[in-house]
Amino acid sequence: MNSPTFPVAVDGGSMDFTGFRDYFCEMLQPAVLINGGQVSGNAAQAAELFMGKNGFSDCVVSFNKNVGGELYDSLLVSPEGKQIKLSSKGAKGAMASSVNLLKAVQELEAAGMKQFARKYAEPIAILNVIDNGNHDSGPLNLAVQFGIISEAEIPQVMSLAQYAGVKKFDIDNVKISKNLKKLYKDRTADDVSKVVPLNHLVSSIAYKVCNEVNTKTNFSDAAADILNNSAFVQMYTEATKSKDGQYIIQGFRTVWPSKLFTNVTLEAQKSYSSTSSSSGKLVFNINKEPKAVANTEKASTTDAPGDSEAGEMVDNMGADKLDAVSNKRLTGPGARAAKAKSEPKMSADVLGRERRTR
Repeated sequence: MNSPTFPVAVDGGSMDFTGFRDYFCEMLQPAVLINGGQVSGNAAQAAELFMGKNGFSDCVVSFNKNVGGELYDSLLVSPEGKQIKLSSKGAKGAMASSVNLLKAVQELEAAGMKQFARKYAEPIAILNVIDNGNHDSGPLNLAVQFGIISEAEIPQVMSLAQYAGVKKFDIDNVKISKNLKKLYKDRTADDVSKVVPLNHLVSSIAYKVCNEVNTKTNFSDAAADILNNSAFVQMYTEATKSKDGQYIIQGFRTVWPSKLFTNVTLEAQKSYSSTSSSSGKLVFNINKEPKAVANTEKASTTDAPGDSEAGEMVDNMGADKLDAVSNKRLTGPGARAAKAKSEPKMSADVLGRERRTR
């Protein structure tokens, strides 16, 4: 920290080099930014844009206690409560998960970049429906917008709540529309004996909604573009191990706008189940190809977030919990000020249009 220039040599001793680079230096990175150390790239531009003329100075740092499943490794918060998320990666880096996309739009709006809300009004409207709804109403309201069900069918869906615990349930004996009965039968349950009728139908509809969003809208590209340009900075430690056992920090490199995000898909696998007491909302998954997912209970366990291919870390939270990523209680100087300012609620001027209804 006291060295004015790089490279800097550190005696490796018995330390693991990868641990040194990816964990120790991960803690060093925000300190370097706050203290105005030598850093390449354009993190300073992001700091001025999202935090003001003082940039990273006087920020407090909150380190993410979770190993994976969230966007950032460290969160830098100014005394005014403005935030920048820092993704600290080593040699190759790794995919990071999604944040609350509506919050990212708010950050862009506050920084004067209102073009994203105008350009992506439809994807943002989809997010708004999810954010304003609950476990059941979110996908049902979207299903109305996509023509999967009618608004009059929503009460029919919810009427299935009375059949919870019924052992010999037969959807054909229920007074609901033919369309809803077909949607019910379109979903394959892993264990029919444990099916909860309401959960099963809502899950079937949620899967169809996600498939519509991912394959027939520009949601994926829009969400990735929003995240890449939001208050999120990639930071890399450039370090090598010498033959004499020294670890050489060549420097730190930052990237903004980010290039991590290529696709952001909407998924039901984590939160929607035919057989369990389902909760949570539709989730977001990073850098998976947007494609239709089979409407089966088995897909919700074998292809769920957390079981994806190596190098992918996915978001296991619904929109109602994603705000907690950057609203956690901080400690240390300036923490109270950082927490005091809440961010504005979503409105038509942020989304670019009123929520669409039928």
